[in-house]
Amino acid sequence: MNMGIFTTLYIVAGKIPLIHSKNWVHGRIFPVFASAFLGQRGAYELEYLKSYYGTHDYLHAHTLEQEHTPLIQNQHFYADINRLDRLDIFAHGDEDGMFSLSINELADYLSRNNLREVGVVKFNVCRAGFDPDFLKLARSAFLNKNISFCWMDAPKDNILYYPPFKYISNHVLASNKHRVIDGNIQHEFPGTRYVFSNPDRIKTE
Repeated sequence: MNMGIFTTLYIVAGKIPLIHSKNWVHGRIFPVFASAFLGQRGAYELEYLKSYYGTHDYLHAHTLEQEHTPLIQNQHFYADINRLDRLDIFAHGDEDGMFSLSINELADYLSRNNLREVGVVKFNVCRAGFDPDFLKLARSAFLNKNISFCWMDAPKDNILYYPPFKYISNHVLASNKHRVIDGNIQHEFPGTRYVFSNPDRIKTE
């Protein structure tokens, strides 16, 4: 099967809605592709994500085609994000963090491109929530760059996509698939995991 057919399949798969993944009634979702999607598999993966979020949303995204190299810059879109919106960060990584850039580099990049506040920063980074330290470091990095936010979120294990399903490995039926940490804006999003009563909330006091 040639690359053109594979690309077409990924584009088609990207148009299949993932259950709950984009169900955000509180505001808008802005994707940020913060990984080096290199090689054939990376190209397919990026094609899937671009197709899933659609052309309009993709204009708000920043892609790192090569490490530390911004491909798209639309600074005014970041300035438009508010405390009801969600920022979906896509990157390859593990419990030690993202592979393509550090959390400090990401925070600096977003700050330089005029991000000032956001409701939720959702890290779609495999195993980033396995250890609470990742979200603690991310929280400090964003606040040090004067980026205010309500919540951060990271999965405890690997993220797997089988449209229309997206799930966390080893936590298919579990309710505690993610860790969350609150930011400097005190706000809850009812009906989501972003509430202070969440048992997987990392305490910041």
